[in-house]
Amino acid sequence: HTVFNVTVTCLLLPFTRQLEALVYKLIPEAHSGEDAADDPAIALDDRLLASPGLAIQHCRDAVLTMGRIARKNYAASIALLDQYNAKAAELIREREDTLDRLEDRLGNYMLKIPQDNLSDQDGATLSSLLHIVSEFERIGDYSINVVEHAESLESSGAEFSPQAKLELATIGAAVQEAVDMAVGCFEKKDEALAESSNIHISFEKGASKIGRGKSSTYQVKVS
Repeated sequence: HTVFNVTVTCLLLPFTRQLEALVYKLIPEAHSGEDAADDPAIALDDRLLASPGLAIQHCRDAVLTMGRIARKNYAASIALLDQYNAKAAELIREREDTLDRLEDRLGNYMLKIPQDNLSDQDGATLSSLLHIVSEFERIGDYSINVVEHAESLESSGAEFSPQAKLELATIGAAVQEAVDMAVGCFEKKDEALAESSNIHISFEKGASKIGRGKSSTYQVKVS
């Protein structure tokens, strides 16, 4: 038996890539690439609704992934203001589509969780998750606004003045710090840090200037 196993292994060893591709084709769920990681909605099984505590934990995991995607999109969108890249813009929009799908799926799923036997803590967690989902999705929306500004600059051949670039870099870094802190607080369940910080204020001020282009002090040069 041992000789048979060794012989078969040696014969199949040169074909490991082909076997791997066959497994991915036959069982797509086994693929553990970036797309699978970015779409945790597959874990939101309706069968988990029979155990509300478990269902809420799976929702929390999915919301955390939303936060990580939103954080990645913001960082990538800000980079486009400095150096535009069409492929990067396309990837940002693809991830935004994932955020939209997750927001819709999570919202519907959490509303299905039975409220009758929820503990006060689970009820508070569920309410917070519903709010946080919309907040993370809004970060994604701001990121798309930044992408659109970058595309407008690229198509017109315009560029920011040196002073404007400096100010954008400063504001962008401040907002990135706020996003990192928000996602970090949620991941670590650090309520004390969240309450003691000005995450919401710094994000709103920075995003309104970058994402919505409300600052009228930036000078743009057309080359």
